[in-house]
Amino acid sequence: MPWLVPILCLLLVLGGPAGAATGETRVLVLLSGDGRPYQQFQTGLRESLPSRERERLDIREHLDDLPGDESYQLVLTVGTAALRVALENSNLPIISTLAPSSTVERLSEAHPDRAITGLYIDQPIDRHIQLIKALFPDSSRIGHIGPDEQAPDRLIEAIEQHDVSLRHVQATDRRELIRILPGMLEEVEALLILPNALTAESSQLRAMLLHSFRAGVPSFAYSPGLVNAGSIAAVYTEPDALGRETADVLMEIMKLSPEDWPAPKHPSTYGLATNTDVARSLRIRLPAEEPLRQMIEQDE
Repeated sequence: MPWLVPILCLLLVLGGPAGAATGETRVLVLLSGDGRPYQQFQTGLRESLPSRERERLDIREHLDDLPGDESYQLVLTVGTAALRVALENSNLPIISTLAPSSTVERLSEAHPDRAITGLYIDQPIDRHIQLIKALFPDSSRIGHIGPDEQAPDRLIEAIEQHDVSLRHVQATDRRELIRILPGMLEEVEALLILPNALTAESSQLRAMLLHSFRAGVPSFAYSPGLVNAGSIAAVYTEPDALGRETADVLMEIMKLSPEDWPAPKHPSTYGLATNTDVARSLRIRLPAEEPLRQMIEQDE
């Protein structure tokens, strides 16, 4: 039956992993947990995908019982734990989300043969500085404390793009932090708190917030929780918004071969939190949210 020949050829071309016979891409989605941020991310992702694309997702909340690679064309990891599991237990190309840029970059360097793209959980440092300059346009000295002797390269590069100087000091534990904070705060006009090994400890975060407030130096952080705890303002990543932005990335990525994937990047969307009580105590006038966003974004 000659008419079978072209059909068989077509099946051979489209053959392979499940879903490929219909020209569809199956996506394994690994969540690092089942907590609220992961559920918010999942909601944002699913709501932003067309129904046909949602059907391609296989969402797994348990990382100890994973399916084989043969049914999927790529894996979408949500959080650091999921990214580590995917790198250790799968050979699929990876879209990484809800993981810090420092972690993604370190793991990418350790696995140079793997295709990794996606969206970091942290905001670009330039956006943090834009927030500081929006509220304090005349500020020229920004302080930063971290566990390393040198400030992060990204922070140095961002500082160089603005008319400000950086005062970076090293602290490796709470005792050292308490010792150096008063002197450093006398030399700066704002304190920038970024996620790192030092700020991973809640007691050390509290020390930064308390000492900066007592010194009359506004602190700028990276989460609404830290703003509630005493920071004056923060730009941060909202999980549901990151899920929606990830949907756009996924739709674009599925058109490309892994070797053509772009590098991971920071999210374009952000949440904005301010603390009016702290601002009032420091005699600082906060603009409304929309004008503040416009000031932050004017040079982006």
